[in-house]
Amino acid sequence: LSADVSAAFLKGEFQEADRVLYCWPPRGGPQLPGVRPGSLILIRKGVFGLNDAPRKWWKKVSALLVEVGFTPHPMLLGMFMLRDARGQ
Repeated sequence: LSADVSAAFLKGEFQEADRVLYCWPPRGGPQLPGVRPGSLILIRKGVFGLNDAPRKWWKKVSALLVEVGFTPHPMLLGMFMLRDARGQ
């Protein structure tokens, strides 16, 4: 198992219900195909520096852990448990 922690926040997907975020294309950068100069761009992926990026990442990681069989600890929010067939 390996992970790229430095790029973890960039893997998050925005949900339309959470927030709609637009930005201007970078000045002096390459022309984006299909984007006219002066247009706004809809952001569809996670962005570093947003205050909700850690929450999005945590929701995705915790959902994955539950999906593969871990259960959240009832008192320690950052801890997950994996029990064997006997429940231990």
